[in-house]
Amino acid sequence: MRPAVLAFLATILFGLSSVATDTGGEARICHIANAGFWITNGGKSVLVDALLAEGLEGYARPSKNLERAMEKGLAPFENVALVIASHYHGDHFNAAATLRHMAANPDAHYVLPPQAFELLEKEGLKDSDRQRITHHMPPRSGAYSYQVAGISFRTYYIDHGAGRPVENIGVYIELAGQSFFHPGDMFTDAEALEKAGLDGLEVDYLMAPFWSLMGDQQQVALEAGFEAGHIIPMHLPLKDQPWMKDYGGFDGLMKRVHEALPGTLRLTSEMACVKF
Repeated sequence: MRPAVLAFLATILFGLSSVATDTGGEARICHIANAGFWITNGGKSVLVDALLAEGLEGYARPSKNLERAMEKGLAPFENVALVIASHYHGDHFNAAATLRHMAANPDAHYVLPPQAFELLEKEGLKDSDRQRITHHMPPRSGAYSYQVAGISFRTYYIDHGAGRPVENIGVYIELAGQSFFHPGDMFTDAEALEKAGLDGLEVDYLMAPFWSLMGDQQQVALEAGFEAGHIIPMHLPLKDQPWMKDYGGFDGLMKRVHEALPGTLRLTSEMACVKF
């Protein structure tokens, strides 16, 4: 990968308008913003890396109307049973937005790495809400398994970048007879994924950071770690940048990312969905 691209990725790794519509009871996965997704079986649903509020400058965030609908549990988010944040960075998680969601959605459960949980505590987490939160890091080898409101899921330790002190979890979710994997800001290698238990894991829908589809060692790791029926590129850049010149600019980069592997889907706009 070219140095300019690595410099851009470093800003990601170090941490740096539409209205939601009725789903009609259909099972689907919908893009929220950046690496955020909503997965529903038509009844119960899951939010992953979606409660961003102010977000992080330079990265996509939901429109105000969509933010309000998610936080308040308005249609179509009335039955969110599970909220997951892969890590604490502001383009994946916002403590204030999460607390607002907790206040309006008393039946939801939350899965966070300890660093994100610490931000919730600093923001004013109520003692009465602590039992609704699982805050952990799975081991570097193996996975933790859970079931919440009839939704089965597993969490895995996935590097956010070797040697970087960022707690990043990947999550495997089963819903409506389909499987989904969200790896957060995955920046790792095939050996580390295999150690974590990800060695050709079969999954129906894999949400993959765009840099893992650019033909270098990250793509090697992706292909070794997962056997995906469909791939949804995520964490997409917002606009043309100088480092994209070698890829034909923004449009050329998007073409490359979305054509990198068979089964790749293009879900780039807010609340763009795929039924399953």
